[in-house]
Amino acid sequence: SSGVSPKAFGTEAGIYQPAAKSGLDLYAAEPVVVAPEVIEGFRFLYRFITEVEFVLCLEGTRKDGRLHVDGFRLALMESSSVNSVRYQPCTSDRYIGTAHNHPPVDEDKSLCYQSEPDRRSFGMDNRAVVDVVLCGDDRYYWVLKDGRSGAEKVLAESEVSP
Repeated sequence: SSGVSPKAFGTEAGIYQPAAKSGLDLYAAEPVVVAPEVIEGFRFLYRFITEVEFVLCLEGTRKDGRLHVDGFRLALMESSSVNSVRYQPCTSDRYIGTAHNHPPVDEDKSLCYQSEPDRRSFGMDNRAVVDVVLCGDDRYYWVLKDGRSGAEKVLAESEVSP
């Protein structure tokens, strides 16, 4: 459950944009493409930072109707706990959204969801196109501003998309 502090985005939750306005293809089979080296970074951080939430500023481009995530930077975090994190807005020119973890808990509980604070923070971030929740060593859940979402299970040998 991530949040930006100070709430640099005002008090309204923001509006989901149609895919056409976001520059993404509504019919793309894989609207979010994450580079293998980014997935490896996700895995490493998720595996070794297990006590608190953290936030990553995602970097990438829109190409051929898809969002290509090709890098990230650690956000400037002000405070963090097992279920929340406060951070400063991401400032990169290549910024496309954030990723944050849901630290491991009970084996029975699914961590692959966007919480209400996550939704509010994402909605208020006018620059963000994607919100990613890291929810396992090999799992992440993404949400686009146009409302599409998907859970991804990353296989040991991921293929590079053209």
